[in-house]
Formats: sequence, structure tokens, C-alpha cells
Amino acid sequence: MKSIGALLSLSAKKPWGVVEYESLGNWKLISNGKVAGRTFNSRTIIIFDEKDKGYIFTWDSGIQRINLLGHKIRNVSPAPVGLHIEDDYVTAEWEAGKIYELHL
Repeated sequence: MKSIGALLSLSAKKPWGVVEYESLGNWKLISNGKVAGRTFNSRTIIIFDEKDKGYIFTWDSGIQRINLLGHKIRNVSPAPVGLHIEDDYVTAEWEAGKIYELHL
């Protein structure tokens, strides 16, 4: 239940936009002509708000490489194990049910 509460708390942070269906369980959120959020493998979500913060939530624990949707980030909190930030991706061992903040 704690994980569901964490996921639902992200709904207050999403920018206004249009949701576009990509495939079963996968969508992207378009806001001001840019992709502001996206799901991957129907199990992981990345979303950016209008206050220069992004958020990652996943139902799967383990190493994942996540597309940053064109954003450049400085750090992630709480810092996941094995954090590696690249230009367009962030890779780490993410913990299921936890919200990670991305600082731009």
C-alpha cells in the first residue's frame, strides 16, 4: 500500500499536457511541445514538473537505464546504488516502490 501511495502522490506533480498512447501500458505526456513524462516497460515512470524537478518510480527493483527525455540532471535523491548519470540517460539499481527526485 505504501508503494501505491507513493505512486499516487506523483499525480499532484504532473504538468498539464496531453497524454499520448504508445503501446499497451506505455504512454508519454506532452507539455508545451516537449515530452514531460513517459512510462517504460509498463513498470517504470519518469516525469518532470514545471519547477525543475523530475521523478522516477518503478515497480521493479534492479538495474535500469532510463531515458532523461532531453533533460540534464545534477543528482538523484535518495541516491540509488550504482548511480551513473550520462547526457541522455541515468542508470542505477532502483528500488521498487520508492520515488526518486531528479535535480536539474
